[in-house]
Order: sequence, then C-alpha cells, then structure tokens
Amino acid sequence: MLNKVLLIGRLTTDPVIKALPSGKRVANFTLAIDNPGKDQSGAPLPADFIDCVAYSDNLVRLLDLYVRKGRLIFAEGRLRIRSYTDRNGIRRRTSEVVLSTIQFLDSKKDAQQSSTGVSTGSSVKGTEDVDAMDILNEVESKLQEQDSDDLVDLDENFDVPF
Repeated sequence: MLNKVLLIGRLTTDPVIKALPSGKRVANFTLAIDNPGKDQSGAPLPADFIDCVAYSDNLVRLLDLYVRKGRLIFAEGRLRIRSYTDRNGIRRRTSEVVLSTIQFLDSKKDAQQSSTGVSTGSSVKGTEDVDAMDILNEVESKLQEQDSDDLVDLDENFDVPF
C-alpha cells in the first residue's frame, strides 16, 4: 500500500504551534497550491488549500523558527482522513497531510517580500541569506548521522544559518 503526498505551495498564515498534554509540540498550517487548470471560460481555477500537520520535533522546530506566511516550501507526507464529533454533536470528517519532510524553495528574503512586503521573520544582523539547498544538505547530513528510526532532537549546537 502507498500513501504519499508531495506538495509545493505557500503558507497562507504563520504555522500554529501547540503543546499537547504530553508536552510534545505540534505545528499546523495551510498551504495554498496553484491550480494549473482553467474553467470553461478560460479563467484560471482558484488555488487549492491543503491543511498540513507536523508532529516530528525537528519539523516543528524548523517551522516555528524559520517558516512564515508566504514562504514557498516543498512538503512531503501522508494523507490522513479522520473523524471527530464537533461541539454540537455532529460527526465531521477532515483531511490533512501529516508531514515527514519539508524543504525551503525560496530564500528568506523572497519569503518576506511575498508576504505583503512586511518582514515577519526573525533575522540576525550582519548575516547574509544562505542558499536553501546548502541548508537542506546540512540538515539532511546531520539527520543521517542519527538513527533514522528514532525521533530525536538535533544537537543544541546545530544552528540553521538563516
């Protein structure tokens, strides 16, 4: 069986980070994904909005520190459809993508410009933006050093340089 979702899109809002009663943190956000199709009149179709959730400590930390509204990311995960009962006692279903990997597809500067021209990300004075692929390669090499089956935190000394 295969359940794999690959998405490229921009965040519609900053990720919402919540703490579970167990102390584990969870990140939720929505990706806006351009729809390449056109309707019968030739007008472009509206974007698709996909809800995403991250449970991995490493992903939650990256989302919390470096991802803001308007940031273009590649997200990989699995589709989950779950049921719940709302406050009115009505049974509801929702779908979301449970993330296993994210990659930044734009620079921090590009993301800040695309989010209404207002800088919402944190920045350190005197540093330059680093190519996203360099950061991803560094993060991936650090993660490969660890056992891939265990969810463990990155070293406290490991800093993402943007």
